[in-house]
Amino acid sequence: GGGVRLLDSAVACAVQGTQSVTAACAVGEHAFVTAGASHMMLWRVFEDGSGGCVLDGKNGIWGLKARPSTLLSACAVQGLGPKITIVTGSKGGQLLVWRGRQLM
Repeated sequence: GGGVRLLDSAVACAVQGTQSVTAACAVGEHAFVTAGASHMMLWRVFEDGSGGCVLDGKNGIWGLKARPSTLLSACAVQGLGPKITIVTGSKGGQLLVWRGRQLM
């Protein structure tokens, strides 16, 4: 069977933020992406040693290629290099390609 298997021992992980999330997608077994109003975050899931889990999020790096905008969709693309490739869709109709956390 396919699908994403996070951690066998974890029942749930949660983190509270201040930014709304309008898109999310799985990136491998222990990672996922969230996106929303002017943000993209790459998350990793780790076991905490007591049967639970820890979420570690890193902000996407917009650089000078585009101004941060509201992202409405996200998907992981396989086979485009050694780093994770993510495509996000903006409210303004742009498709943005990310390699890891860096906007290309």
